[in-house]
Amino acid sequence: MKHLRFLITLFIVSTHCYVFAQQNNEGRNLSAEDRAAKQTAHMEEVLSLDETTLSAVEVINLKYALEQKEIWDNTERGPQMREEMLAVRTKKMEELKGVLTNEQYTKFVEMQKEMQANRGKRRRRSGSNP
Repeated sequence: MKHLRFLITLFIVSTHCYVFAQQNNEGRNLSAEDRAAKQTAHMEEVLSLDETTLSAVEVINLKYALEQKEIWDNTERGPQMREEMLAVRTKKMEELKGVLTNEQYTKFVEMQKEMQANRGKRRRRSGSNP
């Protein structure tokens, strides 16, 4: 009976660890296409995009997701990669500015700032857990 209780406990703990690990890596292993689609869907929901704007945003998100993947796959991690990714992000923001209304663009910029702030909080929190 003790052996059975031990196995059940071990199973529960293992399952919990697996689920926790999957939650921490959510979105990290997405393809460029999936990442662009997920971002477009989020933008459609938050910014209330019409069909024409949605199509343009979809193209822009895919274009720059592919560029970022190319940099990620072919550039050594460090300052050079950071600069290249920032340049891609800046070009993307300029293109989006031309497609979105002023109100949508402002809301998008605020959304980006909030996500960056939350990303920093997650890093600090996960960094303190060994």
